[in-house]
Amino acid sequence: MADIIDVLLAKYDQEKSQARKHELLRSTSTNYIIAISAGMLAFASKSDPMVQTVIGLFLVILGVFGALLSQKHYERFHYHTRFAKAYDEKLAEWNGFSNIDDYAKRREDQKKRFPFLHDQPLNWLWTAIHLFVSVIGILLLLFAVVQSCRGGLLE
Repeated sequence: MADIIDVLLAKYDQEKSQARKHELLRSTSTNYIIAISAGMLAFASKSDPMVQTVIGLFLVILGVFGALLSQKHYERFHYHTRFAKAYDEKLAEWNGFSNIDDYAKRREDQKKRFPFLHDQPLNWLWTAIHLFVSVIGILLLLFAVVQSCRGGLLE
């Protein structure tokens, strides 16, 4: 029985480690995308409308890519967390204790302390950051088109 428990503990640790890895990758990729977007916006501020159009399209694509990447990392995080939870439940069952009631009470206490934030899915907040990059790209595209039209009408 001890060997099985050791295997389950190892599998639990492995799944939790993989879940943490995906959260770290999501954070790192978001930081890179924000840094690239900031650099591109700084370059676009001193550029002509044609370059701003290209940068705007790039930001839209980069933001959509980031949103999809963030959702994929969430899916992998959720996958590994589900397996870790299953190993945790099996370990609790075999060790003769059930802390399900304790977990439920703590979850309810947390929900009472943070009623609005408790129900907000964190993965959509991460995704919103990337979608904001796409919105900035669309606004830059519109700005470039308006600037081109003004320049064309004044000449």
